[in-house]
Amino acid sequence: MSDPVYITIEQCEKHREKLQGSLCDSISKEREDRKEDQDRLERGIERLENRMDRMNSKLSAVVIELLIGLLLGILAYIGGKI
Repeated sequence: MSDPVYITIEQCEKHREKLQGSLCDSISKEREDRKEDQDRLERGIERLENRMDRMNSKLSAVVIELLIGLLLGILAYIGGKI
């Protein structure tokens, strides 16, 4: 076994402050990364909502066209019987 290594309180405090600074830097970086990820996610959700709105508009147009076609078909059928 090797001999124990002794450090002074000043050395311990110096290392603690260094580690505390590193921890604060890591936490700040994590917050920035999380904010970037959240912004990217919000933009993605917004794009999906816009796409869904466009699809709803197109679907509404198709339904209206089908109803008009059905109405015209019924009118043509009734007109043919008269």
